[in-house]
Amino acid sequence: MMNLIAIAVITVVMALFVYISKRRIGIPIFALAVGHFLGALWVEEVVMVLQALGIYIVSPPLILLVAVVLSLAPALLVVGSGATYKKPSSRLVSAIVFGLTVAAFMVTPFAAYGTALGEASAAYDVLSLYSPIIMTGGVLLGLADILLTKTHKPPKDDAKH
Repeated sequence: MMNLIAIAVITVVMALFVYISKRRIGIPIFALAVGHFLGALWVEEVVMVLQALGIYIVSPPLILLVAVVLSLAPALLVVGSGATYKKPSSRLVSAIVFGLTVAAFMVTPFAAYGTALGEASAAYDVLSLYSPIIMTGGVLLGLADILLTKTHKPPKDDAKH
């Protein structure tokens, strides 16, 4: 049950962060995918370094915390910069899409390193079943968001030097 609550809290916090910052979600979704990749590659090594430094956490497991931090850090670093949405409805839709994508990406570390789910296993099983589809859809929507973002070109300087 705690794993599902933790995923829900992470999802809501990340979605609120995107909504409040008014940022477009293309780059943060790609950064989330990069973080997922980095977490898969480096989680054990980072945990070994932390344990060598004398850092031990039992509950939640240190490896789970490292996996979540590695997964979310790139998205957190880039979500505060870039293009913005003007309309509240666009901000709301982007926050929902980003939140669902975050939840789908969080399934992997919680499944690999989390504790038993108990009563919430049915809800977690549904999320786990659809997470590849949600992750793919989120990344594709992020790509569409990047491609549809219009950048402002600086005015040409007509003066000759």
